[in-house]
Amino acid sequence: MTNPLPVDVLRWRCDATELGFETTNDVKPLVGVVGQDDAVEALRFGLETDAPGQNIFVRGLSGTGRMTLVKKLLADIRPSCALTRDHCYVHNFNHPDRPRLITLPAGKGQEFRRRVEKLASFIREHLGPALSSEGLKARRAAIEEAAEQEFRSVMEPFKKALNAAGLTLVSRQLGPLTETVIFPMVDGKPVPPEEFAQLIARGEASQEQQAELQRKQAEFEQQFADISEKSNEIRRKHDQAVQEVLEDNARALLGKFTTAIERDFPRPSVRQYMRETVDDVISNRLAGLGKEDNAEDSLYRVNVVLEHRQDSACPIIVENTPTMRKLLGTID
Repeated sequence: MTNPLPVDVLRWRCDATELGFETTNDVKPLVGVVGQDDAVEALRFGLETDAPGQNIFVRGLSGTGRMTLVKKLLADIRPSCALTRDHCYVHNFNHPDRPRLITLPAGKGQEFRRRVEKLASFIREHLGPALSSEGLKARRAAIEEAAEQEFRSVMEPFKKALNAAGLTLVSRQLGPLTETVIFPMVDGKPVPPEEFAQLIARGEASQEQQAELQRKQAEFEQQFADISEKSNEIRRKHDQAVQEVLEDNARALLGKFTTAIERDFPRPSVRQYMRETVDDVISNRLAGLGKEDNAEDSLYRVNVVLEHRQDSACPIIVENTPTMRKLLGTID
């Protein structure tokens, strides 16, 4: 036989007098999740561990404070992002339609941009005057003097032989070009072929004289062709020597900037960009230094497309509907 329960014991009732306070304003709020110490410790360990590719899955009933707990731990820990990088694009001299990506530590992108801008400013405003210094002019003058002496050593004996044979060298203008030819000498003056025929008609010269001079002229023209080739080679060597002096000085001046940039930003991509920049200046810009047209400036500039503060924490993104597109992005 069972005894029926009275109605007042069928439902538990809290005795407010046993709580120890009058209102909740008198109670210190609880911090964290109650009764989930192991779960909280595991979540903290996962957030503090730097393991690329690691994911943490938090599971629980709706309304139990999962998101609140994750946000609070992230705010307390402020995990650092060792993989956070600044991304910059620069000109690719080998493939102009494919800009080169340079990846730098967080906070270094803008500094790299400023350093390269100083290099570009030096190229634009100061490289030309620096290559016109007195010391460089003296070196170029010495090269030119040596070339002129070598040129005279080739031409002077030939000119003397010409004069002894009654011939001389004459330069005449043919449109935009200058031609050097051999003419006979009569009374100390060069005489073109058409004028020599007039001398014969007036009896001031004979056909035998003309034939002899033409024979000598043919012999000397072959020698002159050989000497002209030697002279052109001398001038080519001179121009090459002057260009080498100019390029060596330009590389030395630019190297003061590029070496410091390579040292402060030790990345293979930076080193390659600096070397290609110097090569481009040497190959394509020296002749135009000091001119107003600075269209090439864009080739020596850095476009920072993603930057971070050097001490910035990892970005925290809350995505309530994580789709494939939202997680991985798209390319249009």
